[in-house]
Amino acid sequence: MNNSHNQLQTKLSVVTIDHRRLQDDMMNLKIKTDNKKCPNGWMRFGCSCYLKSTFTTSWDKSRSDCQNKGSDLVIIHDEEEQGFITKLNPNGESWIGLEVGWSAQKEKYDWKWVDGSQLTEIFEKKEKMDLTEYNTAVYLNAEGKWKSLPKTSHKTFICEI
Repeated sequence: MNNSHNQLQTKLSVVTIDHRRLQDDMMNLKIKTDNKKCPNGWMRFGCSCYLKSTFTTSWDKSRSDCQNKGSDLVIIHDEEEQGFITKLNPNGESWIGLEVGWSAQKEKYDWKWVDGSQLTEIFEKKEKMDLTEYNTAVYLNAEGKWKSLPKTSHKTFICEI
């Protein structure tokens, strides 16, 4: 019984130390993100900064413009971020970082984010978009809906850094 008690005490000590370390890491991360400033003209949300263009262009040129600014087209990770992006996009129709690409995992063409990650099932079920050779990139409209169009179409765009 005494040995079991000692083992539990040891485990509790380890968990307490890990908990303190995680709290310290969390505080350091909070300080880093609170002090992170966005470039002039960019809007902050969470750990990222966003910029909506004031002009329209093709998806490829939109991406190139973002990359020239040290960023990329926005990747929407969750509903909260989508809500922010929708508010940033009141007049609608801005390219986001979602395009058609080859999925080796699915062995077919599928939606892919600019970082190579797959579209999550949550968004895939929610945002029913045509996947054809003509609909190769996605824009966000003023209502926050995702629509697909040829990459050569001209839209404003949203960069994320």
